[in-house]
Amino acid sequence: MLNFTNQYTQKVYVYTPFAPLATSTNGRATQMYLQIPVTIPIGTYIVDFLSTADVLLATQLAYISGTDVIGEDDFKAYTTGDGEADLVYPNI
Repeated sequence: MLNFTNQYTQKVYVYTPFAPLATSTNGRATQMYLQIPVTIPIGTYIVDFLSTADVLLATQLAYISGTDVIGEDDFKAYTTGDGEADLVYPNI
């Protein structure tokens, strides 16, 4: 079972996979592809991996996205007076 805790709202979403999780791993990250029947908002989550006996196996920080992962070339350097708003997500 996976518990997703949204770091902005603290709302917890519970997901119980019915099949092995599809993963893709490189030297920097692991991507998981889930078929979740519940809509989970895009954002940063703490993911708790639990066994069938509700024993905590691992905890990871994750970014949930409904689209492709943001590429490194999408990031822009911070400059003052550029006219573009900077998005800030507080950790409550």
